Amino acid sequence: MKKLLIFFSLGVIALAFTIFWINPSELSLHFYNIEYFPLGLSVLFYLSSFFIRALRWKVLIKPLADKVSFRNLFWMVCISLMVNVLLPLKIGEVVRAYLLKIREKVLFVEGLSSVIVERLLDILTLALIGIIGLNVIPEALALPSWIHQGIRVTGLTVGGLMGFFILGLVKKDPLIVKLVSLLRFLKVPYRLVDRGTDILNSMFKGASGLSISKVSQFQVSIMTLLIWLVHIGWIYFTFQAFNINIALPALILGFVIVTLGTLIPSPPGFLGTFEALWLTVFLALGSINIGRLLALILIAHLVNVGSIMVVGTLGLFFMGLSFGEVLKGSKG
Repeated sequence: MKKLLIFFSLGVIALAFTIFWINPSELSLHFYNIEYFPLGLSVLFYLSSFFIRALRWKVLIKPLADKVSFRNLFWMVCISLMVNVLLPLKIGEVVRAYLLKIREKVLFVEGLSSVIVERLLDILTLALIGIIGLNVIPEALALPSWIHQGIRVTGLTVGGLMGFFILGLVKKDPLIVKLVSLLRFLKVPYRLVDRGTDILNSMFKGASGLSISKVSQFQVSIMTLLIWLVHIGWIYFTFQAFNINIALPALILGFVIVTLGTLIPSPPGFLGTFEALWLTVFLALGSINIGRLLALILIAHLVNVGSIMVVGTLGLFFMGLSFGEVLKGSKG
């Protein structure tokens, strides 16, 4: 709790410094001139991503729970996103697997595996878009080298993990036999080997939604792409609300970079880090007034965190849960 407060305090200080460095009166002027119709569209686009995430998860866990309630899955997704906002290290993903276990009687490791597959698909999709953008968009040359390297390393790492899951789905038994042989050669205790084998079997079973049919693979792929298209719509209409013109390819690349940047540990609500990352990336990608850009970022941040907090709180209410009960799931 003490560390959480320290993170939060640092975020507040960073945000306050940024706002006063820009000039609060200039910010208020940009807020006054905002266009509400495109802003409303940006909120609708962002909210629609929650439904698509729940639909995709339903397809992925079909081998684990064929008759699972979509309503429950939707609220589980919303609650897990809220936990991710409030707590560091993406603990919300663990909470989602815990909720699936207590409400739909799915083994924790199997549920967590389905969530991991989701995240790998998301990150891999974003990394691929980012790698393409870095090589074809001239504005990308202005970005710091650590961003170029970070996207490439992320793509390779996640691609390798995704390949491991796919190999496990196609040749699960031979893969486990070889891993067991390796562990025994390394003189790992039999108890740990057996436990590891059980976990691997559960993980591959949790990822089996990718292998049940070509139709399910197509559905998951399309919904993954659709999730990020509606997120791009959220950013696009937010830029329109502030009358900021930026080339669409550069906007998409900037969105990919800042989204991948949220993978690193951040203060609750991404306070301060959200603004710093967006300013760094979009100032490098386009000639934009810094005051107007910060006003846009603050509104985008409000839509992001505000939407998640509202639907997450509704999820707790409709599922009859308290936040304390949900936090139990963070311990697995």
